[in-house]
Amino acid sequence: MSNIVHLQHPLLQHKLTDLRREAASTGRFRAVARQIAEMLAYELCRELPTEPWRVQTPQGDTVGNKFSKPVLVVSILRAGILMQEAFLDIIPGSVAGHLGIYRDSFVKATVEYYNRLPNNISEHHTFLVDPILASGATAITAVNRLKDAGAKDLTFVCFLAAQPGLQNLAEVHPDIQIITIGVDATLDAQGMVLPGLGDVGERIYGVS
Repeated sequence: MSNIVHLQHPLLQHKLTDLRREAASTGRFRAVARQIAEMLAYELCRELPTEPWRVQTPQGDTVGNKFSKPVLVVSILRAGILMQEAFLDIIPGSVAGHLGIYRDSFVKATVEYYNRLPNNISEHHTFLVDPILASGATAITAVNRLKDAGAKDLTFVCFLAAQPGLQNLAEVHPDIQIITIGVDATLDAQGMVLPGLGDVGERIYGVS
């Protein structure tokens, strides 16, 4: 599908494989995940529009560039927070939003428990970040909420996606761009990506 971008950068692929290792400690997992998020932020800024920016240097003035639209980085709690913090550090002037959403396998429904977004969301380029795209249910709901709030220029970014979830999100929201580093074929009975990364929130923070 034309709205899916599978990044094949060798260093990103190396680091994603490092994350997959069951032997990786919490500290190692967190550090590598942060590095991947920073690299993604850098890569994705290539596509952001810019405009001229005149500044004064110690020797005179010059014209450079600045982003022509503000950037909003929205995390899906809790695993998305680490990605969000990396994006905020890399992208000048970016601001944050948060969505608390998860898929409850017991009731077989998506549960929403937190929503904090800026009022002027339509003025931003919005990156929605979550390390894993599994069934796609959580991401679809998050994109729905962002569009309800007025988001028009929207990119979903993850480390790893299951093929079924990738297709679901792309079909329901064909107007957004979807960025991933890796694609796995399927999900297990509990809805976890196979072979996947495990429970990313637990591996980042060391608690379930």
